[in-house]
Amino acid sequence: MRLLRSLALSLTLFGAALAVPARDAQASVSVAVYFEALVDRADTVAVATPIDQSSVWEGGRIVTYTRLKVERPVAGQPGTEVWVRTLGGSVGNIGQNVSGEPQFTDGQSSLLFLHKVDSAFMVVERGQGQYPLVKDPKSAKMTTVRAADLGLIMAPKPQAAVAGPSATPKVLAPTRYANTLAQDVLINRPVDDVARDIAEAWTKRHATK
Repeated sequence: MRLLRSLALSLTLFGAALAVPARDAQASVSVAVYFEALVDRADTVAVATPIDQSSVWEGGRIVTYTRLKVERPVAGQPGTEVWVRTLGGSVGNIGQNVSGEPQFTDGQSSLLFLHKVDSAFMVVERGQGQYPLVKDPKSAKMTTVRAADLGLIMAPKPQAAVAGPSATPKVLAPTRYANTLAQDVLINRPVDDVARDIAEAWTKRHATK
């Protein structure tokens, strides 16, 4: 009898588990990105605010498309609106949460480093290319902060020397933030100061591409 009760309880718990909407959590491990690398890989940089969002199935996984209003162009030519594609989201009762991806909240503006892929943009280096803006309580200035979910960030390895005597990579003009991590340049600073530094670095790096 005790065995039957135990079996019945197990079946009940199993059935309850099946009834819970699935949410696929995928852990993320990334290497900390340098400031110049973010600038180099971006097609445009802007402060933008989400105004619309939808999730769809693509290739067996859920992706989310977010339409954002460009509040402030910082570098490149973002236009007045951008569509940004991120991994994860919810379709029906199925959800996928991908750690390390940018997260967009209604009314929450972010500084974004964007790279064009097909008809939409993607955030360069995922969450490391997004810097939400909040008002500093002391200065009342809009300030950049760390993205909500970056996953595990590992220290970068030393840059390897170029191999082979015939290798002739294009040398980009260094900025005053050469070999400085993006987080050390972009987090907890007034967005006006950050935008100025990005525009300055953009002019140097993209002019020599």
